[in-house]
Amino acid sequence: MLKEFNIAADPLAAKIVFNSGINIKVLPLDTSESVHFYPEFFIKFRETNQISRLLYKIVESKGLFDYPFSPLYLHDLLTLISIAHPEFFSLIHCNINVETEGYLTKGETVFDLRETSRKILPNGYYISFKDSDVLIQHCLEVLTHVH
Repeated sequence: MLKEFNIAADPLAAKIVFNSGINIKVLPLDTSESVHFYPEFFIKFRETNQISRLLYKIVESKGLFDYPFSPLYLHDLLTLISIAHPEFFSLIHCNINVETEGYLTKGETVFDLRETSRKILPNGYYISFKDSDVLIQHCLEVLTHVH
């Protein structure tokens, strides 16, 4: 499990929200870090428009291109795409809980994706992607056609 920052910062509050009964959809780090954006992705669009140049400069200024074989993650972009284009994603109705006690695990989000558990206590949706290549291509199209 990966620790999402906001949940790890206040696990008890997150647990209360997950158990509040509201419709919750979570695109976790497990999902967003399985879509890899490499430097060549950014190079393809860096000169297409002002927004693309800005994004390229932000990534470049952080020294992220110094590691050409290490993927970059665009967590917020994927979250926005999951809202605008839900057809690219799968929603798995499941039980979502937050560890509030563990010495090593406090703040971890736990998604119980077992088939038997999903029928008993679902309280939210785990968002996963269907095809990372389709997502990356869509991102490239959007970033090259922004005006």
